[in-house]
Amino acid sequence: MIMLACFSKRYGTCDPVDESGPSAADEVLSGHLEQVLRDSPNVMESEQESQKREYVLGALNDIIQDWTREVMVSIYIYIYIYIHPIYSPWTNPLINSCNNPFVEYS
Repeated sequence: MIMLACFSKRYGTCDPVDESGPSAADEVLSGHLEQVLRDSPNVMESEQESQKREYVLGALNDIIQDWTREVMVSIYIYIYIYIHPIYSPWTNPLINSCNNPFVEYS
């Protein structure tokens, strides 16, 4: 029987060291660590801090998307105005091979 590699469940480039889940001791230690981090000042962020961080990251995302859109539009306009006519068979008689009636040849 042939097994295809694309159907196997794989996370990363190599096989995992251990496929078993966390043990009961691991669960207890994780819970203890989370409690210590919550009790320590300035380690875990509060719900209000989390909401503020998400708001700021969302605003930054909007700014970056707007800037990217503006840059891409300006590049498209530059190409359409300055580059496109040079390589267009309708405006450049050197590459016109279809005898365009709208282009005057000199």
